Amino acid sequence: EPLILLVPEQATYQAERAVLSDNRVGGYNRLSVLSFNRLQFLLSERSYTRPEISGIGRQMIIHDILQKRAGELKILRPASGHTGLGRQIAETVTELNKYAKTTQELEELLKKVEPESFTAAKFADIKLIMGDYQKAIEGRFMDSEIQMRQCRRQIKGKEWLKAAALWVDGFASFTAVEMEILQELLKTAKEARIAICLDPDRIDLREPYLKDPDGLFSPTEQTYCDLVKFIAASKSKLDK
Repeated sequence: EPLILLVPEQATYQAERAVLSDNRVGGYNRLSVLSFNRLQFLLSERSYTRPEISGIGRQMIIHDILQKRAGELKILRPASGHTGLGRQIAETVTELNKYAKTTQELEELLKKVEPESFTAAKFADIKLIMGDYQKAIEGRFMDSEIQMRQCRRQIKGKEWLKAAALWVDGFASFTAVEMEILQELLKTAKEARIAICLDPDRIDLREPYLKDPDGLFSPTEQTYCDLVKFIAASKSKLDK
């Protein structure tokens, strides 16, 4: 029975130290202390020979795309040769991938806005650049945000996860991609426990809703509400 402890990226080493510092634990071989990125690598079950693209590398590729596509851009054309625009668009592409947005979704968005509007022109430019970026790195570089989007599909085919016990700790919130992965893990794993820092006197644990959006615990309260709604919708057993 595999044991999985899922924690934020920066807390993996601390969590491993915490487990091994317990005098009752002489060592472990069934436990995997993972972040979402480490989980993605584990699920891929293949060695990555392609280098992971850096932030600077992403900016360089997008800057090159901006120059090559300048004649087709609608809003971004005047600034297409500026290095600063490459950096800003690289950040935008990273955020879109982090929140599980695809070029197909941008295409659907374009159908819902006024065709000749500034918004439509801007999103058309971003969609064009994002599509070219994904083609440019395909088979050459690995982008961790894009790989994370594929992680959810990989969970469904892993038989060993069905026998796994999962613990999730240290998170105040989850990105859209992380929430999708977590939801799939909760549906697949044999059992799961999630620890969230809350004030139990401020929230109804059985039927939670966010009372104070500006409160000290509002980020974790919102996360708790989202998780409870998902678990109820999936008809999973929930013990608070």
